[in-house]
Amino acid sequence: MSIESTRKDVTRLRADFDRQPRESAIHLAQRLSWYSMQLAQQNRVAESEATWLEALEVAEYVLTGPGPSQFERTELIRINVGTASCMLETGRAEQALDVLAKAEAQYQQLADAATDPTSVLALRGAILTGVANAHRALGNHEAELDALCEAALELVAGSQTNPLIVRSMLQPPLSDLHRLLS
Repeated sequence: MSIESTRKDVTRLRADFDRQPRESAIHLAQRLSWYSMQLAQQNRVAESEATWLEALEVAEYVLTGPGPSQFERTELIRINVGTASCMLETGRAEQALDVLAKAEAQYQQLADAATDPTSVLALRGAILTGVANAHRALGNHEAELDALCEAALELVAGSQTNPLIVRSMLQPPLSDLHRLLS
C-alpha cells in the first residue's frame, strides 16, 4: 500500500473514530502505526513520531467502557512498544521508559486473563527488549543487561522451552560479557 493510500485510509478511519471512538480505535491505531512506519522510511521523523503518539492515544480508547478483548489489549501493547521505539530513535529514552511501563501494566492484565499465560510471554520479551534499549540509550548498562536477560527468558519461555535451564545457560556468559564491557 502506498503512503498516499495509507494517508487516505487514515483520513477515512479518523471520521469513523469521530463517530464511534471505542469501536474503531484499534483499527485506526493500527493504520496510524503503519502510516508512521511509512513516514519513517521517508525520513519524515517528526511526522512519524507524532503519528505514533496519535496511534497510542487512539489505541488507549479501548480502555474506556467494557474491558478490552485479548486482541485489543495485545494491539495496545504492540502500539506502546512501537511508540517507545520511535521515541528512542528521537532521543527520548526517559519518555520511552514511561510508555513501556504502560505496556508492562497492560501485559500483566493480559497475562492474568490469558487461559494459557505462556502464550503471551514472547510479547513481554518485546517490551523488555525496548526497556533494554532505553537503558542503553541512557548509559545504564547494568539495567540494560538485566532487561536483556529477562527478555531472553520471556522469549524462550514463550516458545515452550524451560526458562530455568536457559537462564542457567545464559546468565554466566552474559554477566562475564557485562563485566568486560564495564
